[in-house]
Amino acid sequence: MKRITIIAAGLLMTFGVSYSQVKVNVGVSTAINSTFVLDKGFNADPSYTRVQSFEMAPFGFTFGTHFSNKVALSLEGILTNYSQIYEIKEKVQQAQQTANDIAEMNFDMQYLHLPMLLKFMGGGDNPARMNFSFGPQLSFLTSGAQTLALDPAAAGATMVIPDIPDGATIDQYIPGATDQGDGTFVMPQNVPTDPITLLSKDGGVIAGIDDQITAFKNQEFHILGAVGLDLDVSKNFYLSMNVKFDYSFTDMRNGELIEQLESGAALSDIFGNRANLAVGAQITINYMFGGTRSFLAAGL
Repeated sequence: MKRITIIAAGLLMTFGVSYSQVKVNVGVSTAINSTFVLDKGFNADPSYTRVQSFEMAPFGFTFGTHFSNKVALSLEGILTNYSQIYEIKEKVQQAQQTANDIAEMNFDMQYLHLPMLLKFMGGGDNPARMNFSFGPQLSFLTSGAQTLALDPAAAGATMVIPDIPDGATIDQYIPGATDQGDGTFVMPQNVPTDPITLLSKDGGVIAGIDDQITAFKNQEFHILGAVGLDLDVSKNFYLSMNVKFDYSFTDMRNGELIEQLESGAALSDIFGNRANLAVGAQITINYMFGGTRSFLAAGL
């Protein structure tokens, strides 16, 4: 405890403030975001086309400590839904990219994000002030699945399907499908109508395969940046409106699966490291203990 007190005092001295200047706010937030699954294989393979999608981060909370009019520290917790869809065409030569869509790859994830952000603000007493924040974020996966939905037109088509672990066969996922040995598979004539789960939060997708191999990581480390506007609306309440950029440094897949995929030359050349980037807009209503800046300056 003594060491923590010394560190906290050092931070305050660094920012050139006294304890009497520190102010506290609490708030609730909501957001909407679009997700980008960053995988060089999806981007390089012409048979995969990304579909823009938006999801809500329905509820979050904020606790902030303002060391001065210009510097604050913000701790947040927000439940965030991610969704990414790839339309898949039959695997064809580069000059023949006119094949119809025959399948969809869906990523549906939900995370509890816990960012710690250093916030820089405009120093004046105007009701509206620009802000910029950045910092680390610890993310916990609450639910998630990567699924493949096949169209009846996929019968007999050749396609690339990632994340088939060593020891599993394509036939276990899609009965009757044929592995061509080069990372591509030929679909059966009787195409399954139900979505096929490739990876899930807790694994256990294929009998006889270690659950952890077909599971997503339950924890990820992210970096978060935001830019926006703080707007005083009353003596004690202000709005924060921000555009946020959330990038994961770690692959969303389990390490054991990554090692297995890297050991197979055909698939490792097609699908490499996989992270995600979320870009979104967030709005937070904050209660400032002691009063907001512009109302205090006006003597209200």
